[in-house]
Amino acid sequence: MADNDMSFRQRAVIEFLAKEEIPAAEIHQRLQRAYGSVAWVRAVFEDRPMMIPVRNLQLLILLKWFLPGNCVLPAVPDGTTVLERHLLKGIVNISYTYFNISSSLAMFTEDSWSSNKPQNGLRFAVFREIHVAMNWPVLTFSTSRNVNNMTRDTAVKPDVVILILNEDESRSEGLLHRTLMSFATSRFGNPRARYVIVSTAVPSSTRDQHVIALSALNISLSLDILDAIFLIPEPVHNDRTEASLKAHDIDVFTWFPFSSESSGTHNLDVTFLDRWVKDEEGRGSLFRENANLFPAKSIANLGGRNVTMAYASWPPLVMSSDSNATTSPDEGLEIRIIKTVAEFTNFNLVLRRPEDRVKVHGYFGAQWLNNELLLHLDGTWTHYTGAFTWFVPNEKDVPRWQSLIRIFNPSFWLLVLSVYVLGSFTFWALASAQRSDRETTSFRNIILIFMNSLSMLLSESVNKKPKRTQSQVFFLLWSFYCLQINNAYQSSLIGFLTNPGHLPRINDLDGLLESGIELGIQSGLNFHFNDSSDPRNKRILKSHINCDLKTSLVCLDRMAYKGDLAVAGGRNGLEFLSYIKYMKNGKPLYVPLKDNIQQGYMVIYLKKGNILLKRIDSIVLRLQNAGLIDKWVKDIRRKFGKHFGNVPINDGFCVLTMSHLEGACSLFVLGMLLSIITWFLEIIHHSVGHRFRKRQQVTDNVI
Repeated sequence: MADNDMSFRQRAVIEFLAKEEIPAAEIHQRLQRAYGSVAWVRAVFEDRPMMIPVRNLQLLILLKWFLPGNCVLPAVPDGTTVLERHLLKGIVNISYTYFNISSSLAMFTEDSWSSNKPQNGLRFAVFREIHVAMNWPVLTFSTSRNVNNMTRDTAVKPDVVILILNEDESRSEGLLHRTLMSFATSRFGNPRARYVIVSTAVPSSTRDQHVIALSALNISLSLDILDAIFLIPEPVHNDRTEASLKAHDIDVFTWFPFSSESSGTHNLDVTFLDRWVKDEEGRGSLFRENANLFPAKSIANLGGRNVTMAYASWPPLVMSSDSNATTSPDEGLEIRIIKTVAEFTNFNLVLRRPEDRVKVHGYFGAQWLNNELLLHLDGTWTHYTGAFTWFVPNEKDVPRWQSLIRIFNPSFWLLVLSVYVLGSFTFWALASAQRSDRETTSFRNIILIFMNSLSMLLSESVNKKPKRTQSQVFFLLWSFYCLQINNAYQSSLIGFLTNPGHLPRINDLDGLLESGIELGIQSGLNFHFNDSSDPRNKRILKSHINCDLKTSLVCLDRMAYKGDLAVAGGRNGLEFLSYIKYMKNGKPLYVPLKDNIQQGYMVIYLKKGNILLKRIDSIVLRLQNAGLIDKWVKDIRRKFGKHFGNVPINDGFCVLTMSHLEGACSLFVLGMLLSIITWFLEIIHHSVGHRFRKRQQVTDNVI
């Protein structure tokens, strides 16, 4: 009595919420919050409503043609035939053995799309046994358009699909193809689900049975469905009018992908798995061999079929070895991966550009793992790590002529100059304090004193030494000072001549913005700077230039040779180009900043449900575990960039060349020019002075 009262109250609540057009999922949640685990949900039938107990509200898909709207269940049939009851037991046994109770299920027949066909009693019987008796998860659709759309968007894709065909439908390839195609192209479509295709048609011969099974499984192959089994009664060679009145054995067929028998053809051959028979000892029905109806099916041999892939060129992942942009890529990490898959899966790889607009099975070429793309495509196992960062001009060497003055810092040079002036005046003061005629001329004249002090600083000798004792003592001290300074300068000079050092390099984004050089961003990457909370992004987006496919090399040339541009782009690609094209003295002309703007993982994208997905994942994972991915990356870098990753070896000595002596030669040339200019000035002075003195002498004689 209590159960009936509980049921009555819940029916009233459901009826009220249904009138308010509340979704079934929300109705179920409200019932569970109010009544706990004893909750019911309403399934809508054409003739009368029915209350179905559910434990977890997940998914039942009862599809109409192209999923146009409301889904309804037919009324309870008057009865089913002996053959249909025998099929029902086989379907229930398969469901109980191979499917989890938590799996989502899609069950439909052609009757669900066509209202002018007789209702199939087997359809409702399967629903009743699986979803009511076995307490399978159920979801019904509301008549509200908004609720219907919301349900489709949020529904889980089914793990199990049961397709029931009557006798006429079993022999219609077009009808079956449209049925599966409409389901596969819908939001519920899942080629990786387990498909159970059931035919009630009783074939007249073994050949007729194989033709029907072959037709159905060939259609599943065309939609990339792997785990599909086909249930069909055994052939009846005599009277077929009473075939449905007998419990004929049910044969189960499947197909194994591209087996050796079907290699090189576009069709397949079916494989007999087991037979569902009625036990003569009265123990019910059972499978005779008890074989596994869903064995593992691996795509290991495509028999030379063509697999078309679209690619995007991006060194070092996808590139041409002859640097000709018109030829198909034949080198790169992803090219080696996909060729390895083609070799060990025995298919012919056909590469096409995206602009060719041809039907492809997938595409690759520095493609990042993207959650939005995974809604429409399948991504393989990640095989490489990518990053997006800023590239700046590399640090430049200090001009070698500056080696002569960079040995001491400005303050030390000022100290040396001050000591030189002070020492020269000390020599002059010591000579002036005594009788000047007793000191040599070289240390009495202030100009000669400055010249002698400079000569000693440059390790040059003087023609005469001082005579006075005080001057001689200071002369010894000055000689010792000059020796120390000269040795310090010369020892450091050798080091600066061999390694002049580098000008400061840009190390972070703040330093890049302060440097004032122009900013460039590769096409399609502007969205990384859309964060308006960072004022630096506003500055970047306001003043940057776009480096697209046509201008990318121009941007790289500016950054490498002029040093007035920084480019934001893919780390692997631009770094690889720097080592094969933009090198000088074994060093790249531009380098990446240490911090990445964003980091991601590279994948190969395939069309949704492509049968090669697991095969590629398996091979990529084995390549990674074997270390071949890392080895291939290093091989490609060494092949195209001989300096890639090389560290300069310090062999302990350096041979000085004219480039090392650039500063000394420049100073020598400057001294020679000054000497020549002085020589010309002396000649001019002597010539003009001689003429002036001669005129002055003539004038004096006349007077």
